[in-house]
Amino acid sequence: NEETAVQQSRAITLILGKDNKVFYYFGQPDFKDYTSLKETTYQVDGLRAVLLGRNQLVTQKIKELKQKKQDLQISEEEYKRQAAEIKKDKSSPIVMIKATDDANYKNLIDALDEMQICSIGKYALVDMTDGDTFLLNNYLTQGGHAATGELPE
Repeated sequence: NEETAVQQSRAITLILGKDNKVFYYFGQPDFKDYTSLKETTYQVDGLRAVLLGRNQLVTQKIKELKQKKQDLQISEEEYKRQAAEIKKDKSSPIVMIKATDDANYKNLIDALDEMQICSIGKYALVDMTDGDTFLLNNYLTQGGHAATGELPE
């Protein structure tokens, strides 16, 4: 299905781990390649840079819209209406936020804050799957988990 493939290409999955660690992958997970899961930080040059990199078109349009509001060319209401439309862009990322049992609440709040800062229109808190747990363990063992564990379907 072409529509599903397009949706997959827009998908970013964040996995919030212990010790303030955050991991991500784009599209479908690659269970055979542990390097398909990337590690970043909650710093400005970390998660925010990843999200902004995937959402350039929307952030640029929002920036221009904010300028119009500051220059009093449009009202607050008009800004909100247009911003909501811009965030529906078909190229914009869809972010799934998954927290491990070891993640802390502050990290969840940080991740949600980044959704606003980066103008992410579609995001959701989603439960970890067995596949996500496998990916994370496989990454943390640098591919060792794939040798001992069974690859998820």
